[in-house]
Amino acid sequence: TTTAHKKMSFFKALGAALANIQNTLAGLYTCLLNLPIMVLDAVWGVTYLKTVHGLSGMQASTVTSMIFFGSMIACPLAGLLSDRMERRRLPMILGAVFSLLIVSMVVFITSWNYLSLLIAFFLIGFFTSTQIISYPFAAESNSSAFTGTAVGLVSLIVIGGAAIAQIVFGELLDLNWEGVIIEGQKIYSVAAYYHAMIMFPIVMGVGLLASLCIKETYCKKRSG
Repeated sequence: TTTAHKKMSFFKALGAALANIQNTLAGLYTCLLNLPIMVLDAVWGVTYLKTVHGLSGMQASTVTSMIFFGSMIACPLAGLLSDRMERRRLPMILGAVFSLLIVSMVVFITSWNYLSLLIAFFLIGFFTSTQIISYPFAAESNSSAFTGTAVGLVSLIVIGGAAIAQIVFGELLDLNWEGVIIEGQKIYSVAAYYHAMIMFPIVMGVGLLASLCIKETYCKKRSG
């Protein structure tokens, strides 16, 4: 039947996408470089900045938003640069290297003032923007018949990974929670946030490894 044929075609396409390790690497890279936006900008960034760096609520919100602005500006530039270079792998590697560097500085250096934090979070968004290159990379790494499924798989990894990372960050905070509750809310210490934030250099390092493992497409569609 037509329905059975569609189901068979779907599972065939999904199987082909899963069988191509380049799709998983692309999804992993995008997911991990995207985590500062998904975890800090979306959930934990404001309380982290208020607790660790003593910022006001307004200042903390402004700093976290800089990740978004950095990404908004740099994503088109990253795509344009990749297209002009006719390379996917090199820009992805460079983005991961600089992302790992700036994130490590934010985590391990404590003497940040408001202005330096604004710049640092902007640079996090700027350098992690190379995660956008994973989508054309995945499209080029698969035959035309499986392009949509491959790109969908990348998106699924990104969304699923972000949801897991938000939970993991909270669990890491709970591991070092000192039992303080104010107005029904758990209050985490500077040490608790420090230990949780170490997650970001680790995931950036894994993202770098993923970019080193991908195969260059030279911006050309795979035949077949």
